[in-house]
Amino acid sequence: MLSLCDHYTEKAFGPGEIVLRQGEKKDQLLVLETGLVEVVKNGTQICTISERGAVLGEISALLSCYQSASVCTLKPSTFFVIEHAEEFLKQQPAVALFLARILARRLALLDSHFADIKSKMTLLQGETMSAAKIEPGLPAG
Repeated sequence: MLSLCDHYTEKAFGPGEIVLRQGEKKDQLLVLETGLVEVVKNGTQICTISERGAVLGEISALLSCYQSASVCTLKPSTFFVIEHAEEFLKQQPAVALFLARILARRLALLDSHFADIKSKMTLLQGETMSAAKIEPGLPAG
């Protein structure tokens, strides 16, 4: 991904700066060159990212919607800024496929987590229902 960024604007941020704000609408992709950022959704940290070449803002760019999460720097960070992301992706189908694969991996991971949580919830509900049953012959109240 970084090999495609040589002619794009580079932008530096200090620690603690908001790079992308949840709820904003931007038609841009950010490619992390150096640094460390956190992704925060509704006040909860989702993950941290330090991998060179990581792409941020891809959900908003692909869906033409508002930023689904905020990205904040934890250390000084530098990004390549790709304006007009939708047009860029139309001209670079290999990048669009790259992003689709990243998003598919995330979805597969979330599916696995969701199934695990649902299974645990079902077990907890079963335990709660068992504990709430009144034993025969005992008064209910």
